[in-house]
Amino acid sequence: MAIRAASLDEPEMQAITFRIRRPALTGGLTRVNVDSSEISQSVALTIELASVTTVILLVIGVPLAWWLARSKTFLSEAVAAMIALPLVLTPAALDFCVLVLLGHDGPGGVLASFWGGRTLVFTFAGIVVGSVLSALPLVVQPIRNAFVAVGDPHWE
Repeated sequence: MAIRAASLDEPEMQAITFRIRRPALTGGLTRVNVDSSEISQSVALTIELASVTTVILLVIGVPLAWWLARSKTFLSEAVAAMIALPLVLTPAALDFCVLVLLGHDGPGGVLASFWGGRTLVFTFAGIVVGSVLSALPLVVQPIRNAFVAVGDPHWE
């Protein structure tokens, strides 16, 4: 029996195949054979995703947290509430929203059409967008709290 997971036209996410061999005797353990190249490819993809996501979160999160800490408008509180949504949504609801946004008819499909793609779903860029959206509240809220705790040196 073989289990195959594949992505759509994405060279970074080549198909990974697990071969499950059952021993001749019943009641024995099942062995899973995975090539080391498949493991190294998965580790490399994970490291690349974590690096890109971290850089984007720092570039977006720090200025956003500073603005949220310094602004006292209704708009800033609405933005803070929108940023906190991934913390209260279930993962399935968040994933569905990201799929709709990145799909063919959503804004992600419009962006992908600029460089010849049909959708951002199941691409590396789509995975980065999902990672950034789910991690943004975990970055913005602590940095915002730190900016509030430090205060504004110009006002004192």
